[in-house]
Amino acid sequence: MFNIIKKAKRPMAWSMLLSMVLVFMFTALVSLVGIKPEKVAAGYSQPDTVTTEAGKYVYDEANLLDSSEEELIHKKILEVKEETGMTAYVIFVEAGKSDYENNKEIQNIYDYGFDNGTVETDAVMLYFDYGHQAGYRFYDVYSWEGAQRYINSDRCSSIDDYIIDNMGDGNYYSACKNFVSRISYYYNYVPMLLRPGVQLIIAIVIGAFITLMIVANAGGKDTTSAATYMTNMQGAVTARRDDYIRTSVTKTRIESSSGSSGRSGGGHSFSSGGGRHV
Repeated sequence: MFNIIKKAKRPMAWSMLLSMVLVFMFTALVSLVGIKPEKVAAGYSQPDTVTTEAGKYVYDEANLLDSSEEELIHKKILEVKEETGMTAYVIFVEAGKSDYENNKEIQNIYDYGFDNGTVETDAVMLYFDYGHQAGYRFYDVYSWEGAQRYINSDRCSSIDDYIIDNMGDGNYYSACKNFVSRISYYYNYVPMLLRPGVQLIIAIVIGAFITLMIVANAGGKDTTSAATYMTNMQGAVTARRDDYIRTSVTKTRIESSSGSSGRSGGGHSFSSGGGRHV
């Protein structure tokens, strides 16, 4: 009887041992390959163009800037960051990817950098893929989270257009400077109607118009009397009634801009300018 019980327990022991071996092998594979299951589950993949570092804002993998230009751009980014609270990133690569792949790559760079603490939350990024021949080199401006308050999709698109001549002419240093400067510009931007000088002019015009209306209507004599409306001591009363029939509603579709917005694989909200080719 003892032998029967002992033999019955052996298959269970072998099953547990096999499970432990499989778990050990999977853990070793994850360590060797560098797979991070929680990031795979998040819906995005690890970027293959750049590895971001804390405190680094310029990544020139395509060697389009010299060291002094990188240093000046880095200094300008720090100044704008201090002023606006937004952090600019410049990333030049030679990936040669399609537009779709580049857009996914941009989102992956932010998502992984955010998770690793190497990319700051309120970020604005200029990404340039130099890998294609001239005429199909892709670049775009992206913004994330709180930076979208000032740099939304329309303004990302405006920045794309603002630097397109620099990018097309190969003047990448000027393009980077103008990109960073536009962040400061939009942060301090005040709509035309809200500017003090414009408001003063509007107030003067309105005041002058009201004054003219008062002067034009002043001093007139009212010659109207009851006799104007009465003939031979007879009067007429006309009654009118309005009956409500129906309400008519007209809907007008609002066309979307050339830019786009949404959420990345990591769940972070973003805006982009739609991309350009140079």
